[in-house]
Amino acid sequence: MPNPEQGKILIGEFDHSYLVKFRGYIRLTLCASLGRYLDRIFGGSSHPDQVLIDLSDASGLDSTTLGLIARLALHCQEQFHFKPLVFCDSPDLLRDLHTMALDEFLDVVPRAGPQPPGLTELTPVDAPARELKRRIIDAHKLLASINPEREQEFMDLVRAIEQDASP
Repeated sequence: MPNPEQGKILIGEFDHSYLVKFRGYIRLTLCASLGRYLDRIFGGSSHPDQVLIDLSDASGLDSTTLGLIARLALHCQEQFHFKPLVFCDSPDLLRDLHTMALDEFLDVVPRAGPQPPGLTELTPVDAPARELKRRIIDAHKLLASINPEREQEFMDLVRAIEQDASP
């Protein structure tokens, strides 16, 4: 029987916009899939009008996922000159966005997001351990850089993972 808290990421592209919709608890197991999808957005030749992130069906996001959202937000500001629009009506997730200082890089709307047809599930990829570690390290370094109050905590984790990754 599937776990109802099992996270899923749905994606869609419509009207020159990208939509990333999170369902359930999004954990590390989906970070490679999400990271690769973000690489596709970043590497595309078109300039999107919007990037939408829908958290209205999410029950939780781990710190790596939050770091990937930060990466997306910074890329949108630097390359496309807009902030991603985030739909979030969960007090817990709104607090997480604020605690991580992500609300400074996102336009947050406290309501459910759009429900366009044709969203597809981002399938989990069986990424090599090296890729997963790199994504975790990069996500936490980014969170440390945008959130000085939690920098030490994130950098301690980064050092521990880097030491574990060395031969």
